[in-house]
Amino acid sequence: MKLVIRLIILFCFFKVTSEINNSFLNKDIFKINSIEIEGAENRVAFKIKEIGKTFINSNVNFIDFASLDNLILKDKRIEKVNINKKKIGVLKISVKEKEIDYYLQYKKEIYLLDKNGEICGKLNEKSLLNIPIIYVKSKKEILPLIVLMKKIGKSQFKKMISQIYMENKHCINIILMDGTVIKTNLEVDLKKYYISECLYFGLSKDGKIEYIDIRFKDYILKYMEDKNGK
Repeated sequence: MKLVIRLIILFCFFKVTSEINNSFLNKDIFKINSIEIEGAENRVAFKIKEIGKTFINSNVNFIDFASLDNLILKDKRIEKVNINKKKIGVLKISVKEKEIDYYLQYKKEIYLLDKNGEICGKLNEKSLLNIPIIYVKSKKEILPLIVLMKKIGKSQFKKMISQIYMENKHCINIILMDGTVIKTNLEVDLKKYYISECLYFGLSKDGKIEYIDIRFKDYILKYMEDKNGK
């Protein structure tokens, strides 16, 4: 009999406690009334804020934050997201946008590319950056050009590249900021880029270089002719 009474008392205790907790957690002070966005610019910030607005007047204790994280991360422009709900009435969403390593010119549009060649938006979605332009005639050309850019990532040419594109299946043209063209392909060894750097910096003092072709055993270099054909 004593055991039954104890069980009844425990049941009543947990029931009352549960009701008190539910009553407390449902108070209006736990409702979201504003959204703060940090780390995003322009259209990305606008899109996240629109997502966040759907939680206005929602109780912070009953929001599925894992699902909210996943919803925001569906945007390919975003790398990380952190949601802070510590400030009463405010949902603070902090994001880290993906770093943009290249512009991609394809047909009539210019896109933003990350280091792996994934499209992360369009030109007007971020502030202008001083990064190379990858020009392609078809999307299948993107990956080979990204592979080449990664290959020469530690060379001085990487910092000087204005544009890169495939002339044909045997030749990739790297255009430097001064207009000099480095003719190469995916088979060229990294060491040849370092040697061609020395050629470029050494011989460009003698005149404007039109191109350096590093695809063959010997380096082929051509100076730009002046207006008189010299």
